[in-house]
Amino acid sequence: MEKTKTVITTIERIEHKFYCDGCGKHLGTSREDDSRFFEKFGHYTNHIRIGEEWYYVEKNFCDECEEKYLVELEEALKNFGFRRVAV
Repeated sequence: MEKTKTVITTIERIEHKFYCDGCGKHLGTSREDDSRFFEKFGHYTNHIRIGEEWYYVEKNFCDECEEKYLVELEEALKNFGFRRVAV
């Protein structure tokens, strides 16, 4: 004998929406997969070592704001006396 039953299910998904930390522009949306991986939009990271300590910054930027941030960072470092390393 076979009986059928209609079952309503709910699927839960996690979406990540990325916005520029500089201007607030929407950079993109990605959905987590089963392994909890998701694509990041506008991801920027940088590290600096001072003495024995490491410092880092993580931001999300559109192209224009990333360029502006890097110019400001370079100017701030120069103002503190940092010089470019010859490679």
